[in-house]
Amino acid sequence: MKYIAFDVETTGFLKYEGDVIFSFSTTDWKGKSVVYRLDGKDRKKNLKYLQDFWNDMTIAKIGHNIKFDMAFTMVMGISIPRDAEIHDTMVMHQMLRNIAQFHALDKLALKYYNYPVDQDDDIKPIIRKHKAAHKISGERLNASGYDLVPAKLMDKYQIADT
Repeated sequence: MKYIAFDVETTGFLKYEGDVIFSFSTTDWKGKSVVYRLDGKDRKKNLKYLQDFWNDMTIAKIGHNIKFDMAFTMVMGISIPRDAEIHDTMVMHQMLRNIAQFHALDKLALKYYNYPVDQDDDIKPIIRKHKAAHKISGERLNASGYDLVPAKLMDKYQIADT
């Protein structure tokens, strides 16, 4: 069995109100990460890869709060086999350390692996600007704004999450 970490980035948190995955990433056991964009010319090819990824029963999928990623994946028309092997690191942490103050990925990465999350520092100003613009215009405030971050910065952030 191969173990591959999986993560999605979305335009917001409301999958039934138009928010979608704009990119997803995988990281294999050796640490090789790949980001797949769904908002460009490779959309069709990357959607096919995403379906093939979920259909491959030799891969155990690992994610932090993976039910979120799976829900968005299915809303986009990707089917997930019932017997896929799936591991949720957030649920695992909640079970093993149920009285911990936090279960957030960035805090766990720092605590257990001393893995800094300074990638967030590069994108926070872009997200704040996006949120401020949405407040002024009266648009819904739960749009993530991550899709507005330049791909080069977003890829760095996303690879760190995966």
